[in-house]
Amino acid sequence: MKSAQVALCVVLVGLCASFAAAQTCPPSLLGSASAYNVFLLGSSAANGYTFDLINGDVEGRVASNGNFRAVNFGVGTRLGNCNASTPTVIIGGASSSVSFSGGLQCGSLVTESSATIVTLPGFANNGQLVQGSVSDLTGIDFAAAKTELQAQASSLCSAGGIGATRSGNAITLQGTSGASQAFTVNVADINVASSLTLTVPDASAVEQVVVNIVGSGAINMGGFQTFLNGVSSGLVTYVVCEAPTVTINNFGLYGNLLAPSSTVSIQNAQLLGNVVALTLTGTGSGEVHVPTCPTPAPSPSASPSSSPSASASPSSSASPSASASPSSSASPSASASPSASPSSSASPSASASPSTSASPSASASPSSSASPSASSSPSNSPAPSASSSPSPSASNSPSPSASNSPSNSPSPSVSNSPSASPSSSPSAAPSTSPILSTPAPSPSASPVPSPSATPLCPAPLFGSGVSVYNVFLLGREGANYTFDMTNGDVEGRVATNGSLRAINLGVGSRIVPCNASVASVIVAGEDSSINFVGGVQCGTLVAENTADIVTLPGFANGRPVLGSVQNITGVNFTAEAEQLNATANALCAAGGVPATVSPWREISFAGSANASQAFTVNASDINVASSATFNFPNASAVQSVVVTIVGSENLTFTNFGINNGGVPGAYITYVVCSAEQVTVRGFGLEGNLLAFNSSLIVENGQIVGNVVAQTMSGSGGGEVHVPECPTPVPSPSASPSASPSASASPSTSASPSASPSTSASPSTSASPSPSPSTSASPSASPSSSASPSASASASPSASASASPSPSSSASPSASASPSASPSPSASSSPSSSPSPSASASPSASPSSSPSPPIVSTPQPSIAPSPSCPPSFFSGAAAYNVFLSGNADKEFAFNMINGDVWGKVAVDGSVFARSFGFGTRLTCSGDAANQATLIASGADVDVTGEIQCGNLVTANTTTVTGVSFRNGQAIAGDITALTGLDLAAVASDLASGSSSLCSVEGTAATVGAGNRITFAGSDSASQTFTITTAQLAAASWISFAFDDASAVQQVVVNVIGDDDVEFSGFDLNIGGVANGRMTWNVCSATSVSVSSFNFQGNLLAPLADVSLTNAQINGNVAARTLTGTGSGEVHLPQCP
Repeated sequence: MKSAQVALCVVLVGLCASFAAAQTCPPSLLGSASAYNVFLLGSSAANGYTFDLINGDVEGRVASNGNFRAVNFGVGTRLGNCNASTPTVIIGGASSSVSFSGGLQCGSLVTESSATIVTLPGFANNGQLVQGSVSDLTGIDFAAAKTELQAQASSLCSAGGIGATRSGNAITLQGTSGASQAFTVNVADINVASSLTLTVPDASAVEQVVVNIVGSGAINMGGFQTFLNGVSSGLVTYVVCEAPTVTINNFGLYGNLLAPSSTVSIQNAQLLGNVVALTLTGTGSGEVHVPTCPTPAPSPSASPSSSPSASASPSSSASPSASASPSSSASPSASASPSASPSSSASPSASASPSTSASPSASASPSSSASPSASSSPSNSPAPSASSSPSPSASNSPSPSASNSPSNSPSPSVSNSPSASPSSSPSAAPSTSPILSTPAPSPSASPVPSPSATPLCPAPLFGSGVSVYNVFLLGREGANYTFDMTNGDVEGRVATNGSLRAINLGVGSRIVPCNASVASVIVAGEDSSINFVGGVQCGTLVAENTADIVTLPGFANGRPVLGSVQNITGVNFTAEAEQLNATANALCAAGGVPATVSPWREISFAGSANASQAFTVNASDINVASSATFNFPNASAVQSVVVTIVGSENLTFTNFGINNGGVPGAYITYVVCSAEQVTVRGFGLEGNLLAFNSSLIVENGQIVGNVVAQTMSGSGGGEVHVPECPTPVPSPSASPSASPSASASPSTSASPSASPSTSASPSTSASPSPSPSTSASPSASPSSSASPSASASASPSASASASPSPSSSASPSASASPSASPSPSASSSPSSSPSPSASASPSASPSSSPSPPIVSTPQPSIAPSPSCPPSFFSGAAAYNVFLSGNADKEFAFNMINGDVWGKVAVDGSVFARSFGFGTRLTCSGDAANQATLIASGADVDVTGEIQCGNLVTANTTTVTGVSFRNGQAIAGDITALTGLDLAAVASDLASGSSSLCSVEGTAATVGAGNRITFAGSDSASQTFTITTAQLAAASWISFAFDDASAVQQVVVNVIGDDDVEFSGFDLNIGGVANGRMTWNVCSATSVSVSSFNFQGNLLAPLADVSLTNAQINGNVAARTLTGTGSGEVHLPQCP
């Protein structure tokens, strides 16, 4: 076992230091799993799933030996070299099932030929499903890997290491000067830890760290901070020696996890490294990030001359470092004084822009690679490096490293002085130089960028002093907190003009390289308060002397610094606010190419071949979007994209995905022109956000890019990641002349923005933080194409001739569906069989009984069973949701953030926020006149849109906020207008349900681990029975039919008075169309569907139904329907 030998060398410090293979990142001790962000060996334990995660993402590749379920999930969000042929998700196991509701951002999904495909994700970059022999297709032998990795862990654990010391609940790992380090810590100590600190004499010399966790008890990690003190987390591996389970809650584990004999569960947590385990499960907001590895030291290039100017000459290799010099973005004024000569580096003006690279922001991009335009003037970079360290030592380290460490030369910090900016902005020019390395050239020095200007990365639109910050908040009068976040992280730096409250939050996890002088968190405002329960992974917190310190975070290598924020950091919030206001106004006034919106709420941005492009879209369209797509003739040529979002209504990003069209998100900036509130919920926004006039809410969502807003808040699961900038190809600059005169600043045209901060861009390579989100959005599942369109006939239209032909063309393209459910949109409108004479009777007079209803709502006849949807739904069969009401509830329909694909009838009031109705109805011809939403109650209060058709209410109903695509609000006698007698249908449903419950069905068979099976026959109609207790405990439910194609109706009677819960188990309906299956709740009065992909119709006429973070793929008949977010009801799939 060569790999085991390697691992053993790692533990026995010093014995195998020359074994190069062990010194890799991620570590070679992970063996065959090293190439995978998640590698799962499989187990019959847990709930039958090897991989089971909800609302999150895995940045890298996944290999899972067994059943796979991912809901609202993204995979491959940070893969570097990836194309359609890359096997990004690999699922082994001959009988495995795959239920993937989300997005595969790069590459393909590989399974065995015999795998059961329940739901497929949306594929980007032409990825696809590939089935065959996993071993042949990918080279993975899971059985062999399990043997290898368990032997590896056993070897490491046997070798042991330096014992951890504990003071109170603080754990310290005191290392040596060796390149490879090994430690041992007890499970009991980890479970009660308040902090874990790694201390070594020289972090830069460390190449690998192994932490063996010993003890047979369960591991429960959470609530403590980890301080690696300069050691990259990708070099650290936690080895679980005996614990059967590992639970990680509200916690970020910095390092790789080798647990080949353990099941791992994560909740509101992040694993920042590769994971090897038996299974990986979680019920919400679980993420796995690719490891953070140290930036390889540049090879010593040509002239290490001791001349200060030589420092400028990492020789032509310095060229890329020039890119490091965000000075290309440097304000023109900086270039105006190249004559400052090397010595004039002391002159703040000369170094003004380059010094930015010296700032910790450089840390964001140790490699000047952050600035693609860098090549425009590599010589510019030498200038700062020369000034930065005239000593020969500077030249010993190629410029990137010199610029990496502002501490290399305190003197150049003078260049950080805002005084470098033109005196025209006195406020930006404090008399003293900033003490900490925070670049802040005067905002006034930066011209207002026009959309057509040549861009840098990240976008320089935010102004010179702002682009170095991952989050920059201007403050809002009357707000208790400017920054108020719980359970999440900001990967870069934060500057907030007002009070800060952060609970279980991390900052600076992706500042690379990192040193204590970085001003990672800035809290301005004389009366600001600071309540920070969490950790600052890199750098310092700076606040005013008068700030009210409630709680300080843990610091990895920094400390709190109190004093004048402006003098210490150079940040002038007033000046920056003026600049940002001017920038936003200019961009909004300039406008751009209007977005187009399809009838199915698909937003398209049609780009050109230009390097810089601008678009405009309405906030109202974003709020109800099912997808958004950028299209460019040549994405590689695009360098800047500005999207101005117009309209004064509040803006919400949720329940859809954005395809950037191959352009890095760091090149895209969304500018909010008027909305006072922006919400990112359950969504991954890949791009920068300039929301100068807005309060920002981020909950269970991620923004991958820099953020400017007035305030930022979120109750949980909110993250802001550093922008992902592509590594530029260095131009073969011929003259690595050290002459600072070469500082001929990259022509101002190269940097429309004075933002030297481009260097701040945490080079993407340095920060492979997750993007979820976009992936998180279960956008446009291609599976929608799976829908057999013939379902139109399912609508038992009163007139067969009136029923539209079941053309699948009626189904919008897969991308139209924000849901990953394969539910067919073709079946979208059983109701689309309008009574041909629907419009024939303009008179609403009930007396004209022979006349058909004014609004074309078909009144289905009771067809003989079986039918699809089932005939026992009576008059409710034409409705995706039918609610009979509950006198004890104010609203019979009360939903937030979601949609109903079909029609809705409610005998009561309706309340909905960010919600769509009729989103998959085929809206053509007379269908536009149908009654899509019917409500009899006192109020209809909706923020959202009826996509097709009308709202029909009683004369006494108060209607608020409903928008229409092509319909209108109609008030009157509902029965006369629609032909629907709500009370009569409710009575029919109750009778039908009771009749079904009286039939003795085949009982469920409960196996080991609460795995439930229903053994069917070859009958066309079949009935089964399950108790509420069995359902609550189920880990797996599977139907088996002799011939699924012959089955026309399946009824599952749920008996018992306990609450009914659909959550936490897998459902395999045995190949029967979900429109033919009905779950009939016999007597229970409460049904909960949570984080679950429900397949089938739900008949619960006596129950109140709760739907949150879940989809019901079928019709629903109940008393009420409520949900707090991300609840969707899809049309049934009928063959």
